[in-house]
Amino acid sequence: MARKEAKIEQATLTPTKQEVANKWLGGFRHIGSYRLVDPEGEVGIEALIGFDADDRLIQIPFSYRSKELDPHHTLGTIEHSVLGTRYVSNALGDPVAVAEFIRTIVDGGQGATFSNGTQPALEIQGSGQREGDPALEIGEVTLREVTRQRAVGWAKVNGKNRGFILRMPQILVPEWHLSRGHSVSPLRITGHTPDDPAHPLVVAELGWTDLPR
Repeated sequence: MARKEAKIEQATLTPTKQEVANKWLGGFRHIGSYRLVDPEGEVGIEALIGFDADDRLIQIPFSYRSKELDPHHTLGTIEHSVLGTRYVSNALGDPVAVAEFIRTIVDGGQGATFSNGTQPALEIQGSGQREGDPALEIGEVTLREVTRQRAVGWAKVNGKNRGFILRMPQILVPEWHLSRGHSVSPLRITGHTPDDPAHPLVVAELGWTDLPR
């Protein structure tokens, strides 16, 4: 599967992403990000990576749009010197972003490279499915319940509705640490920092629920 490239504009942002992220989590120290790419090119999908006040590595998933999607999930606006006003939302409340996270998991995809040559703060990799499982085409997503670390809803999968739960833990820890509290889904995204590829962190988990609509 070819790795996608996220276009990074040389732009001035007012306020900065750090300032918007501090509305989500006070004391957040931004060190970088990883990105996914919307196939239609309309929605920016980025997870900021940094440290909280206790020096724990965390992620804050954002989506960016030119028009507001849902005020319940809007964190603020950024004036982008190239793209204009961008509405910043919790990515788990954005169906396009959620669909791309699910697609990355089931396709065994990777995070996007950056067009400006900088390195993502996390190199992420979807698990893919078990060997022999049929390919899944992920279509439109409908969200039923959203928090800052979970999205629940339905996705069009090979043309039929399937219920799902997508979890994105705020604190990034290795699988062995996370599994102390619950059984980690085999359908997931893991990621590692550039200097520590031997210790992948759990970035997202997917579970199919097939709830009736």
